[in-house]
Amino acid sequence: MTPVRVGVVGVGLMGGSLGMALRRFGGAAEVVGVVRTPDEAARAVEAGAIDRGSPSPEILAGCEVVVLATPVEAILPVLERCLPFIPPSAAVTDVGSVKTEICRGAWARLGRQGPAFVGGHPMTGSERTGVDQADPYLFQHAVYVLCPPPAGTPGGPEATARVRSLVASVGAEPVVLEPEEHDGLVAAVSHLPHVAAAALVLSLEGTSSPWVDRLAAGGFRDTTRIASGDPALWRQILLANREAILQQAGAFRSALDRLVQALAHADGEELGRLLEEAVQRRRQVTRNARGLLAPHPELIVRVPDEVGAIHQVTGVLAGAGVNLADIEILRVREGEGGSVRIALESESERDRAREVLERAGYWARVR
Repeated sequence: MTPVRVGVVGVGLMGGSLGMALRRFGGAAEVVGVVRTPDEAARAVEAGAIDRGSPSPEILAGCEVVVLATPVEAILPVLERCLPFIPPSAAVTDVGSVKTEICRGAWARLGRQGPAFVGGHPMTGSERTGVDQADPYLFQHAVYVLCPPPAGTPGGPEATARVRSLVASVGAEPVVLEPEEHDGLVAAVSHLPHVAAAALVLSLEGTSSPWVDRLAAGGFRDTTRIASGDPALWRQILLANREAILQQAGAFRSALDRLVQALAHADGEELGRLLEEAVQRRRQVTRNARGLLAPHPELIVRVPDEVGAIHQVTGVLAGAGVNLADIEILRVREGEGGSVRIALESESERDRAREVLERAGYWARVR
C-alpha cells in the first residue's frame, strides 16, 4: 500500500493507537487529528499518535482516509460536522463496536454523493481510555471487521480496498461482514459478556463478609475484568445494540436456567454433562482466540512472583532469536508466581522455545 494522508477524528485509546500504528509501520504518509482542544492536540503529538492536530475539522482537507474514532453515539453527528471538509474522493470509516445503526445512517446520509463510508470495528481494545493509554501494537493479529457500502455506491470498491490496506498495514486481519451479522455476533461474544461481568460484580452487593475481597482470586478477577470498562462508553454501546443483546440474553438465561435446575435437583449427571459441553465449546472457541485467524502453537511457562520475571523470560527467548506471536498472563498468585501463555509462529519455533527455556531453568509445557 502506498502511504496515504489519514485523518483521525477523536484521538483517544483507539484513534491514538491507530495513529501510532500507522506512523510507526508506514501505513500513512501523515496522520492528522481532530481533537477537542489545542492542549489535546499537543498531547497527542507528544505521544506520537498524530503529526498535527486541531479542534477544527478543516485539518481533514486533503485526507485520503478519514477515521471516526469517537464514542458510538457521536459518530454520525461527527460525520455530519466533518463532511464539508472531507474530499469527495476520500474513504471514510469508523471504529465503533455497533455497525447497523452507524452504517445505515452514514449510507443514507451520503447516498450517492461525496465520500464512500466503510464501517469498521477492530476486535481489540482495553478497559482503559485516553491517548495516554494508546498502544501502536493494539491491532497486531486482531480481527478487524469491515462493512463495505452497498453495491453500486460510487467509489465503494475503491474505498473498501483503501481501508482494507490500511487495516492490514497495522497488523490486523480484515474480515468482511454485513452490519446486522456483525451486531449479532458481537452481542454474543463482547456485549453480553460485559453485561454478565457487571451482573456478577453487582451480585456481591448483599455479601457483607470482609473476606469477600480477599477470597476473590484469579477466577473472579479474570471473569469480571471487563466490568472495569468506562461506564459512559459502555452505556452507549449497550443501548445502540440493545435488540441483538436482548436476543442473546435469552439464550444466556436459558443456559443459566439449565445449570441452576440441574443444581437445584442435585442432578450430578446433567450438571456434569453441561459443564463438559461448556469445556468442549470453549475449547473450540479458544482454538481461534484471535477471531478468524489460524491458532498459533503455544507454550505455558511458569514464572516466579518477582519484578521483571516476564521480562527475563522474553529476554531469554530474544537472546536465542525466538520471535513471539503473542503473550498472555494466565494466572498470578501473590507470593507464589503464576504462568504465562506464549504463542509462537510455528511448531518448530514452539519446540525450540521450550528447549531454550528449559535450558534456562524454566518449567514449560506444550499447550
